[in-house]
Amino acid sequence: MDELNDFVEIRHYISIFLRRWWLVLLTALVAAGIGYVVSQSQDRVYRATTSVIVGQSIQATQLDSRDIQTSERLALTYADIARRQPVLEAVIVSLDLDYAWQNLRNRVRVDLVPDTQLLEISVDASSREEAISIADELAQQLILISPTSLQSPEDENARLFVQERLQDLQKKIEASQARLDELASAMDVAPTPEEKSQIQAEMNDLEGILVEWENTYARFLQFIGGEESANYIAVVDKAHARLNPVRPTIRLNTLVAGLVGFILALGVIFILDYLDDTVKTVDDISQDLNLTPLGTIGQYGNGKFQGRMIVSEDPRSPVAESYRIIRSNIQFMFIDNPGRAILVTSAVPGDGKSTTAVNLAIAMAHNEKRTVIVDADLRNSELHEIFGVSNSNGLTEQLRQPESQKKIHLFDTKVEGLQLLTAGEPPPNPSELLGSQRMVKLVDTLNSEADVVIFDSPPAAYVTDAAILSRLVDGVVLVISAGKTRRDEARQAIFNLEQAGANILGVVLNGMAEKRGGYYYRYGSSPHDQSLIGNRIRAGLQQARNTLTSAYERLRKKEDVIQDSTQLPDEGKEMTHNIP
Repeated sequence: MDELNDFVEIRHYISIFLRRWWLVLLTALVAAGIGYVVSQSQDRVYRATTSVIVGQSIQATQLDSRDIQTSERLALTYADIARRQPVLEAVIVSLDLDYAWQNLRNRVRVDLVPDTQLLEISVDASSREEAISIADELAQQLILISPTSLQSPEDENARLFVQERLQDLQKKIEASQARLDELASAMDVAPTPEEKSQIQAEMNDLEGILVEWENTYARFLQFIGGEESANYIAVVDKAHARLNPVRPTIRLNTLVAGLVGFILALGVIFILDYLDDTVKTVDDISQDLNLTPLGTIGQYGNGKFQGRMIVSEDPRSPVAESYRIIRSNIQFMFIDNPGRAILVTSAVPGDGKSTTAVNLAIAMAHNEKRTVIVDADLRNSELHEIFGVSNSNGLTEQLRQPESQKKIHLFDTKVEGLQLLTAGEPPPNPSELLGSQRMVKLVDTLNSEADVVIFDSPPAAYVTDAAILSRLVDGVVLVISAGKTRRDEARQAIFNLEQAGANILGVVLNGMAEKRGGYYYRYGSSPHDQSLIGNRIRAGLQQARNTLTSAYERLRKKEDVIQDSTQLPDEGKEMTHNIP
């Protein structure tokens, strides 16, 4: 059960995202665009790096732990001195820089390379050339304040040879470092993973060679400096900088901004959904309202009265199939106790109750049911306009006539088997008329002459008409507009109906957008899948429901022998029936 609840919860969050995915995507794109523009407007920062060695090389075969500790302490000391005021001011004076030493200090970083005597000096500047010059000058200033001196060895020839080798190694190290910078820049713009892999392999090989050359360089320095020159500083490689700036990282900033925008938008849509008090999915109906979803109706047409008789005008459409499934669901509920009178109402105006009542009546008539649809919305009647007939001699006039002259005036429609009782002129007291004994007798008469009577009533949340009529019918269908009707309005309508003792058959969720909440509308040869409770079990029950309904219809036909086989009168012709 917990796994099922987790699945439903996950599906709910997915449906929230699918309903507003465009907002999330738009926000992410806008945020990424802002991040790109801001990054482009920022000043470029280049970084130059140089390395110096402190003390003797530790590559000798005989090592003294005290020498190693001394070199490490000296390296840390020089790392701190490099960021002190005297050294930085000397750099500023030497290069004629136009900012204070405190600002330069914020641009300088000195790190001890682990397990070595090397100090790595990094400098950030607004241009590549400036960064390189500051880094080189800073290394020279460290050398100037150190007691470094080269003692001439006894063997002058050996000393000259070592110096030549040092110069040669210096050039190789600088050339290798420059090549590494070129490869690093090429890595940033490499279009394919294969090219990046080749560049990385070359960089790894070159870095290995560079380490060997630096170690050799350090050993030569040890030879020239003598074994006792522990406090010794020399430049290992001159300053170098990449061609591309280290800041701003435009790609990374754009990606991070887009990701932040995506996360923020995702949080916003979940908050909006939490604050949204409207009924949106069939899960809201079954879980929040505790009612049975009879089906969902997709959005169809834009006209006020055009395209509202969908079942007859566009019978192959997914929406028409949805109405037929709702018809089957209602019939299945009355399989043991056939109901004749059905009230269609809504929570608030604009939920689509009249359109639902009309198409449900047409679907009933297409199922060989003698159907009468009654416009019981005496406050705002629409059915006469939908069917294109006169609103005279409607329900209001029927209820006001004396008993001796009382007749039911029904209009035949263009739908075979469907007749209409219009609302008539709006009365000043609709609730009293609908609750009168004459209304009770009229309902009984219609039930005796028709297989199904469908009443279109006013909304149930704020007027009592629907609650009054619910006592006279066998079942009530509540229409709710997806994403429009608030939960408190729906609960108020349900409360009013239940207080009157209504038999609420279920809810029709109207105006579902395509793919809203995971439900789809398609054309196809198979029946449109409209789950009652949104799971696969109902799909199997639907087939059983249709089979039972067909069997029930065959039994009804055997019991009700139809003797009058004449054709129906012309559309719109007024029919008269006496009320006992």
